[in-house]
Amino acid sequence: MRTYLGRHRVGFTLVELLVVIAIIGVLVGLLLPAVQAAREAARRMSCSNNMKNMALAVHNYHDTHKKFPAGNIAWNGLGTNSTRAQANSEPNGRWYNGMWAWPVAILPFMEGQNLYDQMDFNQLPYTPERGDVYFGDYGPETNHGVVNELPCTSAPAAFRCPSVPLIGDEGAFKDYAGNSGGTRMSTCCPERATDTDGIFHKNKNYTFGSIIDGSSNTLLFVEQSNFIQGHNRPTNPFVWMNHSSQGESISHQGGNSFPPNLPKAIVIDAWRVTGRLARGMHPSGIMVAYCDGSVGFVSETISVNNWRAIHSRDAGEVVQN
Repeated sequence: MRTYLGRHRVGFTLVELLVVIAIIGVLVGLLLPAVQAAREAARRMSCSNNMKNMALAVHNYHDTHKKFPAGNIAWNGLGTNSTRAQANSEPNGRWYNGMWAWPVAILPFMEGQNLYDQMDFNQLPYTPERGDVYFGDYGPETNHGVVNELPCTSAPAAFRCPSVPLIGDEGAFKDYAGNSGGTRMSTCCPERATDTDGIFHKNKNYTFGSIIDGSSNTLLFVEQSNFIQGHNRPTNPFVWMNHSSQGESISHQGGNSFPPNLPKAIVIDAWRVTGRLARGMHPSGIMVAYCDGSVGFVSETISVNNWRAIHSRDAGEVVQN
């Protein structure tokens, strides 16, 4: 009779294998949120660096020109930049007096001189004319500004937040906006071209002396994602600006105050859309830059009074901690 002494078992049993798989699954479940949080922290830091670079570019612009850049410069449709908006419309009633917006002014101070030199400022700025671009009833006609198509659709990476998903012509859009205070710039029509209490306004330049509330208490830039949930189409063109597009940030719209990071754009009426408010893709809030060059994070639960206060440059509000 044979006996088998010292027999060795080879491999795992099914139960042991299932236990190992379960342990690996638990470890992945524990590590994945940490990995995602680390990636978002890196993206948020990159976004912060973008805003810091833009703020420094504005400071250098101010040192050179003794004033801040205008929010946008109206083009009068006659081959020259106008000092006031001129209501030019085509037979179908659509405005085509596009606006050269603030990113153009600071390009030379962000290592973008070559791109700046390619832009013909005697012509309209260009942005894509597509059905999925959020322009409402306004927008550039396809036969206008084509000479500027290449430079106007070549936005440097510094104008894009890495947390924002890319949609369509990602090179033609940006994810940041200048502080226009409490009301919109009214870019389309001269009769609505009133002053605002922010920093960026149409055909208007401010200085540090204009910031009575203090440069550390006044916003310069905020996030304004080109991705609006619920629309799934890009907005916030890189260099072109008009009534229904982006590039300006306001603290309230239509008499209502809205916090940062509304989940989707809200249409108040034909002239007011909350897509002009601050919006980012970071959890719980947005990155902002102040007029003193500092960069910080603003929670989406900020009080309405504080949110309005840091938008105005000279209203004398007290910002509560």
